Amino acid sequence: MMNNKTNKFNWKVLLAILAIIIFNILFLMLLGKVRRDSYKITIITVDVLLTLLALLMTRGLLKNKKTKELNQTKNNEFIQKVKLPEVSELIVYEEQQETKEEYKAYVEDLEVTNLEIQKPKRIIQTKPIYNKKINMLEYVEELEQYFLDHGLQVSKKLVREVLAALTVTKSLIFKNENNQVAKYFIEVLSNFIGANADFITHKDIITDLNYIMNSETAFRLLTSAQQSEEKLHILTISNINEKDDLSYMKELSQYILDANVDELVSKELNNKYSQFPKNIWFLFTTNSKINTRNYPLLGKSITISLDISLTTPKEEVIENSMKLSYTMLLSSIDKNISKYLLEEFYWKHFDKLEGVLKENTDIRINNYTLNLIERYTAYYQIYGGELLEAVDTAIVTIILPMITQDDFIKFSSNKLKLSGTFEDIFGLKKINQTVAILDKIERQN
Repeated sequence: MMNNKTNKFNWKVLLAILAIIIFNILFLMLLGKVRRDSYKITIITVDVLLTLLALLMTRGLLKNKKTKELNQTKNNEFIQKVKLPEVSELIVYEEQQETKEEYKAYVEDLEVTNLEIQKPKRIIQTKPIYNKKINMLEYVEELEQYFLDHGLQVSKKLVREVLAALTVTKSLIFKNENNQVAKYFIEVLSNFIGANADFITHKDIITDLNYIMNSETAFRLLTSAQQSEEKLHILTISNINEKDDLSYMKELSQYILDANVDELVSKELNNKYSQFPKNIWFLFTTNSKINTRNYPLLGKSITISLDISLTTPKEEVIENSMKLSYTMLLSSIDKNISKYLLEEFYWKHFDKLEGVLKENTDIRINNYTLNLIERYTAYYQIYGGELLEAVDTAIVTIILPMITQDDFIKFSSNKLKLSGTFEDIFGLKKINQTVAILDKIERQN
């Protein structure tokens, strides 16, 4: 049975044909009243031309119908390929059994007063260039300046953290006191590197990954990622809170894992997420007050605190033309990565840390996490960072987010301090940022 949309479309074609017939009848009636042959020739010529034009337009309607049907078929095939688990397969946390009113009140308590973010009055668009080789050191400086031009003052260190993270994982967690600022940061970043970006917010309680993937926004981005394989795509799930049901992250982590390991391991996994487009990234934004240590994506994600100051933007900004393609981001600079890999000296430290954490906590640093650390520290250096700073940053963004409140208690009961343990293993000068963060948490407890 034909659906209503199809019936409506067929009526358009039928009406067009009837209009052509009526139009020609009127012309024939007019032709009978004309006596001069020259006028008759003109009328016949006009009639023929208008009839041809009408037929071409009718043909266009039919062609559009076929194109829409073909696109719909492709989209349906795509949906089947990325079929996600049913709700019954997912875990629902007990704390999620609260009313939406209670949840809304909780979120409102966390929200900072809406900010009036100033933005440039004019953006001058340029023709994007995706395939030209990019000097990554210059790219970091240009991106830092681009943020400043848009009214966001950030450090080169933050720029390196973000670019290195995008290079090594498909999942990033951004923390900032205000979600508006985080959203604007992602918008400017996406514009600079040439990525398609869309946002989903936690307006209601999200219970499973299907809820997200079935949204119009996510489907549009997934389809675009499939059709434009060289273009980066970023889906941001914003306003994540402690009381949100995060079970969908466990399912999503399978995609993250499959998308980042090497080709051989990927084939061995052969999981149901292998048909996901490889050129899509998932970003999660959360308030800095939120404890993210129960996030199922930890160990596979990189957690970055967005230290951003708002400033006055330029009135007119010229859009960056040098964009990052998928191949440019993940393949071209791989040739230099071997020069920046950590030496055995550092891996002995990480092995010792792994043993201490295993003995005193439930934290397990697996091979995937170690591989993430290895690549992240390498790319951080490729983007202009120092070796010791790269190691310190990797610990802060990958390992520290995995440490829970219970872990601090367990260490304390064993008459140990986490800050002292890290300092003894790596040395204070090597990881001063790590030790400072742990020491602050211990003093607060």
